[in-house]
Amino acid sequence: MAVLHKLTLAQAEAAAEYNKQRFEVEGAASVPYIFQVWAKLPGDLFAWTSTTTAQAVSEYQRVIGATPDGKWGPASDRAEGKYLMQLTQGDYIDAIVVDQMPVGSDILHEGMRLARQWRGKPLPTHAEIEAWDYIVQRESGGWVGRPNYTADIIPKYKEGRVDPGARFSNPKNRKSWYLFSDDVRNSRAVSVQGVRSSAVDVGQLLGSNWVTYCPIGRRGIGKAVPALAAMDAYCDGRYNGVLNAAEFYDLDHCPSDRRSYYSERALAIGCKPGEGY
Repeated sequence: MAVLHKLTLAQAEAAAEYNKQRFEVEGAASVPYIFQVWAKLPGDLFAWTSTTTAQAVSEYQRVIGATPDGKWGPASDRAEGKYLMQLTQGDYIDAIVVDQMPVGSDILHEGMRLARQWRGKPLPTHAEIEAWDYIVQRESGGWVGRPNYTADIIPKYKEGRVDPGARFSNPKNRKSWYLFSDDVRNSRAVSVQGVRSSAVDVGQLLGSNWVTYCPIGRRGIGKAVPALAAMDAYCDGRYNGVLNAAEFYDLDHCPSDRRSYYSERALAIGCKPGEGY
Protein backbone atom coordinates (compact mmCIF):
# COMPACT_ATOMS: atom_id res chain seq x y z
CA MET A 1 0.00 0.00 0.00
CA ALA A 2 1.34 3.40 -0.93
CA VAL A 3 1.24 5.65 2.11
CA LEU A 4 2.25 9.29 2.10
CA HIS A 5 4.73 10.37 4.76
CA LYS A 6 5.38 13.92 5.87
CA LEU A 7 9.04 14.90 5.52
CA THR A 8 10.90 16.42 8.42
CA LEU A 9 12.58 19.75 7.83
CA ALA A 10 15.93 18.01 8.23
CA GLN A 11 15.07 15.55 5.46
CA ALA A 12 14.04 18.34 3.12
CA GLU A 13 17.19 20.32 3.86
CA ALA A 14 19.31 17.21 3.36
CA ALA A 15 17.55 16.52 0.06
CA ALA A 16 18.15 20.03 -1.21
CA GLU A 17 21.82 19.98 -0.15
CA TYR A 18 22.37 16.54 -1.68
CA ASN A 19 20.81 17.64 -4.95
CA LYS A 20 22.80 20.87 -5.03
CA GLN A 21 26.16 19.20 -4.38
CA ARG A 22 25.59 16.41 -6.86
CA PHE A 23 24.39 18.83 -9.51
CA GLU A 24 27.45 21.05 -9.02
CA VAL A 25 29.72 18.04 -9.64
CA GLU A 26 27.82 16.12 -12.30
CA GLY A 27 25.59 18.72 -13.91
CA ALA A 28 22.39 17.64 -15.65
CA ALA A 29 23.53 14.01 -15.66
CA SER A 30 22.82 13.87 -11.92
CA VAL A 31 19.13 14.67 -12.20
CA PRO A 32 17.93 11.14 -13.07
CA TYR A 33 19.53 9.87 -9.86
CA ILE A 34 18.17 12.75 -7.82
CA PHE A 35 14.69 12.06 -9.16
CA GLN A 36 14.86 8.35 -8.42
CA VAL A 37 16.12 8.93 -4.88
CA TRP A 38 13.75 11.65 -3.77
CA ALA A 39 10.65 10.65 -5.73
CA LYS A 40 10.37 7.76 -3.26
CA LEU A 41 9.86 10.09 -0.31
CA PRO A 42 6.16 10.93 -0.93
CA GLY A 43 5.24 7.24 -1.08
CA ASP A 44 6.42 6.08 -4.50
CA LEU A 45 3.59 7.91 -6.25
CA PHE A 46 5.64 9.01 -9.22
CA ALA A 47 6.01 7.42 -12.63
CA TRP A 48 9.63 6.99 -13.70
CA THR A 49 9.51 6.71 -17.48
CA SER A 50 12.39 8.89 -18.70
CA THR A 51 15.45 7.33 -20.33
CA THR A 52 17.71 10.20 -21.40
CA THR A 53 19.18 12.95 -19.24
CA ALA A 54 17.15 15.68 -20.97
CA GLN A 55 13.93 13.73 -20.46
CA ALA A 56 14.83 13.10 -16.84
CA VAL A 57 15.47 16.78 -16.17
CA SER A 58 12.16 17.68 -17.81
CA GLU A 59 10.28 15.02 -15.84
CA TYR A 60 11.75 16.16 -12.54
CA GLN A 61 10.96 19.79 -13.38
CA ARG A 62 7.37 18.79 -14.08
CA VAL A 63 7.12 17.17 -10.65
CA ILE A 64 8.49 20.16 -8.75
CA GLY A 65 6.47 22.72 -10.69
CA ALA A 66 9.29 24.24 -12.76
CA THR A 67 9.12 24.89 -16.50
CA PRO A 68 9.78 21.44 -18.03
CA ASP A 69 12.33 22.61 -20.58
CA GLY A 70 15.07 20.11 -19.70
CA LYS A 71 17.44 22.90 -18.66
CA TRP A 72 18.35 23.22 -14.98
CA GLY A 73 18.99 26.67 -13.59
CA PRO A 74 18.14 29.06 -10.73
CA ALA A 75 14.39 28.91 -11.46
CA SER A 76 14.45 25.13 -11.11
CA ASP A 77 16.42 25.46 -7.88
CA ARG A 78 13.75 27.76 -6.46
CA ALA A 79 10.93 25.47 -7.58
CA GLU A 80 12.65 22.50 -5.97
CA GLY A 81 13.02 24.37 -2.70
CA LYS A 82 9.33 25.29 -2.70
CA TYR A 83 8.39 21.71 -3.55
CA LEU A 84 10.47 20.22 -0.74
CA MET A 85 8.93 22.71 1.68
CA GLN A 86 5.49 21.51 0.61
CA LEU A 87 6.52 18.02 1.60
CA THR A 88 7.66 19.19 5.03
CA GLN A 89 4.19 20.63 5.52
CA GLY A 90 2.51 17.44 4.36
CA ASP A 91 1.04 19.28 1.36
CA TYR A 92 0.46 16.64 -1.28
CA ILE A 93 -2.37 18.41 -3.07
CA ASP A 94 0.04 19.94 -5.56
CA ALA A 95 2.95 17.60 -4.87
CA ILE A 96 1.53 14.41 -6.37
CA VAL A 97 2.32 14.53 -10.08
CA VAL A 98 1.40 11.42 -12.03
CA ASP A 99 0.25 10.71 -15.57
CA GLN A 100 -2.09 7.90 -14.62
CA MET A 101 -3.85 6.55 -11.56
CA PRO A 102 -4.76 3.05 -12.78
CA VAL A 103 -8.15 1.75 -11.70
CA GLY A 104 -7.81 -0.42 -8.62
CA SER A 105 -4.31 0.84 -7.87
CA ASP A 106 -2.89 2.07 -4.58
CA ILE A 107 -2.14 5.39 -6.27
CA LEU A 108 -5.79 5.98 -7.15
CA HIS A 109 -7.13 4.83 -3.80
CA GLU A 110 -4.62 6.91 -1.84
CA GLY A 111 -5.57 9.89 -3.99
CA MET A 112 -9.23 9.29 -3.18
CA ARG A 113 -8.52 9.27 0.54
CA LEU A 114 -6.50 12.49 0.25
CA ALA A 115 -9.27 14.11 -1.78
CA ARG A 116 -11.78 13.34 0.95
CA GLN A 117 -9.45 14.63 3.66
CA TRP A 118 -8.87 17.82 1.67
CA ARG A 119 -12.61 18.37 1.38
CA GLY A 120 -13.10 17.68 5.10
CA LYS A 121 -15.26 14.63 4.37
CA PRO A 122 -15.24 11.12 5.90
CA LEU A 123 -12.79 8.68 4.34
CA PRO A 124 -14.36 6.64 1.52
CA THR A 125 -15.90 3.28 2.29
CA HIS A 126 -14.98 0.14 0.38
CA ALA A 127 -18.21 0.45 -1.63
CA GLU A 128 -17.44 4.07 -2.50
CA ILE A 129 -13.92 3.18 -3.63
CA GLU A 130 -15.39 0.50 -5.91
CA ALA A 131 -17.88 3.03 -7.30
CA TRP A 132 -15.07 5.52 -7.91
CA ASP A 133 -13.06 2.83 -9.68
CA TYR A 134 -16.02 2.12 -11.92
CA ILE A 135 -16.60 5.76 -12.88
CA VAL A 136 -12.90 6.49 -13.42
CA GLN A 137 -12.59 3.45 -15.68
CA ARG A 138 -15.58 4.54 -17.76
CA GLU A 139 -14.56 8.19 -17.98
CA SER A 140 -10.78 8.30 -18.39
CA GLY A 141 -9.08 5.02 -17.52
CA GLY A 142 -7.39 6.96 -14.72
CA TRP A 143 -5.40 9.27 -17.02
CA VAL A 144 -4.80 12.64 -15.38
CA GLY A 145 -5.56 15.60 -17.65
CA ARG A 146 -7.19 13.47 -20.35
CA PRO A 147 -9.13 15.64 -22.84
CA ASN A 148 -12.60 14.83 -24.06
CA TYR A 149 -12.62 12.73 -27.24
CA THR A 150 -14.43 15.51 -29.11
CA ALA A 151 -11.13 17.41 -29.14
CA ASP A 152 -9.67 14.80 -31.51
CA ILE A 153 -10.98 16.53 -34.64
CA ILE A 154 -9.91 20.08 -33.75
CA PRO A 155 -6.99 21.18 -36.01
CA LYS A 156 -5.00 22.86 -33.22
CA TYR A 157 -4.94 19.69 -31.14
CA LYS A 158 -4.38 17.38 -34.09
CA GLU A 159 -1.38 19.40 -35.17
CA GLY A 160 0.03 19.37 -31.64
CA ARG A 161 0.12 15.58 -31.31
CA VAL A 162 3.35 13.89 -30.30
CA ASP A 163 2.23 10.70 -32.05
CA PRO A 164 0.42 11.63 -35.30
CA GLY A 165 -0.74 8.03 -35.66
CA ALA A 166 -2.88 8.20 -32.51
CA ARG A 167 -5.90 10.30 -31.60
CA PHE A 168 -5.21 13.44 -29.56
CA SER A 169 -7.06 12.02 -26.54
CA ASN A 170 -5.04 8.80 -26.71
CA PRO A 171 -2.51 8.48 -23.84
CA LYS A 172 0.23 8.22 -26.46
CA ASN A 173 -0.30 11.95 -26.90
CA ARG A 174 -0.51 12.83 -23.20
CA LYS A 175 2.50 15.14 -23.47
CA SER A 176 0.30 17.34 -25.71
CA TRP A 177 -2.78 17.36 -23.50
CA TYR A 178 -1.70 20.61 -21.90
CA LEU A 179 -2.91 22.34 -25.09
CA PHE A 180 -6.48 21.37 -24.26
CA SER A 181 -6.13 21.82 -20.48
CA ASP A 182 -4.81 25.36 -20.94
CA ASP A 183 -7.74 26.22 -23.19
CA VAL A 184 -10.27 24.86 -20.69
CA ARG A 185 -8.61 26.79 -17.84
CA ASN A 186 -8.99 29.96 -19.91
CA SER A 187 -12.48 29.13 -21.27
CA ARG A 188 -11.16 28.87 -24.81
CA ALA A 189 -11.82 25.21 -25.63
CA VAL A 190 -15.44 25.65 -26.70
CA SER A 191 -15.73 29.34 -27.55
CA VAL A 192 -12.46 29.71 -29.46
CA GLN A 193 -11.25 26.29 -30.55
CA GLY A 194 -14.71 24.94 -31.40
CA VAL A 195 -14.54 21.65 -29.50
CA ARG A 196 -17.98 20.30 -28.60
CA SER A 197 -17.17 19.55 -24.96
CA SER A 198 -14.81 21.08 -22.41
CA ALA A 199 -14.86 17.88 -20.34
CA VAL A 200 -11.38 17.09 -19.06
CA ASP A 201 -9.33 15.04 -16.61
CA VAL A 202 -9.95 11.91 -14.56
CA GLY A 203 -13.67 12.52 -14.04
CA GLN A 204 -14.29 14.35 -17.34
CA LEU A 205 -15.87 17.38 -15.71
CA LEU A 206 -16.91 20.33 -17.87
CA GLY A 207 -14.96 23.54 -17.48
CA SER A 208 -17.90 25.20 -15.70
CA ASN A 209 -18.13 22.35 -13.23
CA TRP A 210 -14.48 22.79 -12.27
CA VAL A 211 -15.37 26.29 -11.10
CA THR A 212 -18.31 24.97 -9.08
CA TYR A 213 -16.90 21.78 -7.62
CA CYS A 214 -13.10 21.96 -7.40
CA PRO A 215 -11.79 23.71 -4.25
CA ILE A 216 -9.18 25.54 -6.34
CA GLY A 217 -11.30 25.93 -9.47
CA ARG A 218 -9.82 25.33 -12.91
CA ARG A 219 -6.31 25.46 -11.44
CA GLY A 220 -6.96 21.88 -10.36
CA ILE A 221 -7.06 20.57 -13.93
CA GLY A 222 -4.20 18.16 -14.48
CA LYS A 223 -3.53 17.70 -10.77
CA ALA A 224 -4.34 14.28 -9.34
CA VAL A 225 -5.86 15.10 -5.95
CA PRO A 226 -7.80 18.23 -7.03
CA ALA A 227 -9.22 16.25 -9.97
CA LEU A 228 -10.49 13.52 -7.65
CA ALA A 229 -11.83 16.07 -5.16
CA ALA A 230 -13.74 17.84 -7.95
CA MET A 231 -15.15 14.56 -9.18
CA ASP A 232 -16.24 13.58 -5.66
CA ALA A 233 -17.86 16.97 -5.01
CA TYR A 234 -19.65 16.77 -8.35
CA CYS A 235 -21.05 13.35 -7.47
CA ASP A 236 -22.22 14.71 -4.11
CA GLY A 237 -23.79 17.79 -5.64
CA ARG A 238 -25.48 16.13 -8.59
CA TYR A 239 -26.29 12.64 -7.36
CA ASN A 240 -26.13 12.78 -3.58
CA GLY A 241 -23.04 10.60 -3.54
CA VAL A 242 -20.71 8.53 -5.69
CA LEU A 243 -22.77 5.35 -5.18
CA ASN A 244 -25.78 6.91 -6.90
CA ALA A 245 -23.56 8.39 -9.61
CA ALA A 246 -22.12 4.96 -10.39
CA GLU A 247 -25.61 3.49 -10.62
CA PHE A 248 -26.51 6.08 -13.24
CA TYR A 249 -24.41 4.05 -15.67
CA ASP A 250 -26.88 1.20 -15.21
CA LEU A 251 -30.17 3.00 -14.77
CA ASP A 252 -32.18 -0.08 -15.68
CA HIS A 253 -30.95 -1.56 -12.42
CA CYS A 254 -31.17 1.61 -10.36
CA PRO A 255 -34.38 1.85 -8.26
CA SER A 256 -36.43 4.92 -9.10
CA ASP A 257 -36.21 6.18 -5.53
CA ARG A 258 -32.40 6.28 -5.85
CA ARG A 259 -32.38 8.31 -9.04
CA SER A 260 -31.57 11.97 -8.76
CA TYR A 261 -33.29 14.92 -10.43
CA TYR A 262 -30.39 15.08 -12.84
CA SER A 263 -30.50 11.43 -13.84
CA GLU A 264 -34.27 11.62 -14.40
CA ARG A 265 -33.76 14.76 -16.49
CA ALA A 266 -31.04 13.02 -18.50
CA LEU A 267 -33.41 10.16 -19.25
CA ALA A 268 -36.12 12.59 -20.29
CA ILE A 269 -33.88 14.17 -22.92
CA GLY A 270 -32.65 10.82 -24.22
CA CYS A 271 -29.28 10.69 -22.50
CA LYS A 272 -27.90 7.18 -22.26
CA PRO A 273 -26.35 5.89 -19.01
CA GLY A 274 -22.77 7.05 -18.81
CA GLU A 275 -23.28 10.25 -20.79
CA GLY A 276 -22.68 13.26 -18.61
CA TYR A 277 -22.93 11.28 -15.40
